[in-house]
Amino acid sequence: WLDGAYSTYLGNDPHNWGWGVGYNSAHMQRYLQDMHNMGVTVVRLWVNQDDMGCYIDGNGRVTGVQSTFWNNLDNTVWLAGVTGVKLYITCNNGRTDFLTDGNKEWAYLNNCFGPMVSRYWHNPNIFAFDIMNEIDACVGGPDGNWGSGASWAQAQNMVRDFANVIHS
Repeated sequence: WLDGAYSTYLGNDPHNWGWGVGYNSAHMQRYLQDMHNMGVTVVRLWVNQDDMGCYIDGNGRVTGVQSTFWNNLDNTVWLAGVTGVKLYITCNNGRTDFLTDGNKEWAYLNNCFGPMVSRYWHNPNIFAFDIMNEIDACVGGPDGNWGSGASWAQAQNMVRDFANVIHS
């Protein structure tokens, strides 16, 4: 997160449009260059936490991606190459409904994640895609978050679907 702008440093937070977008290319370049100078070769970059950069309908489904988000992410990917680091793209922060509601999962796959993979699959500045941060937090029971939530079978299905998009 750039300077603590958890859900607004690449695009708007669709739940809080008034917060604006805090992206600054020169600032991002300084951060990446500083990390490279300290020996960092891979940087984890969260891209859709709290749906940052996405358009969301009234049912919580992703319907598209903001052009500002694409412009800022394109710039960040380019800056990674300029500064000599690779980006480990972390796609979302654990929307349990992506595991439990196939309509929401496929809306995100078709309208954000798939286009992102298609946009960057060939780019040498991308190290990897992290499908979901800490997916175990979305799973209920003693091997998950100890509360209620999705099942491991649902989590495995979602991971399979996302991995298939990456591999295709």
